[in-house]
Amino acid sequence: MLLEVFYLKNKNDSKMIRVAVKFWTNNTGTRDKKVAWESGTAYLYANKSKGIVQQFERFETLGDMPKAVKTVLKKGGIKLRPTSKNFVEL
Repeated sequence: MLLEVFYLKNKNDSKMIRVAVKFWTNNTGTRDKKVAWESGTAYLYANKSKGIVQQFERFETLGDMPKAVKTVLKKGGIKLRPTSKNFVEL
């Protein structure tokens, strides 16, 4: 069973590129439902309007997670532009 931690949802998903990070929750040795392993899978969801097919990459540690996200984006042919620095820091 997977615990979905990050999921972008918009009324018009065709304009979005969706990535999810899921952590494994089986056999954690506890009855606490909020416990997960630090390993899991990064998913790139398919988007027909953008020609994106589903991709996934497994990671073993939290340190490997950013690399897994970058890998699924690269496999999907996604190019990210730098974010403008005109935002308010909290």
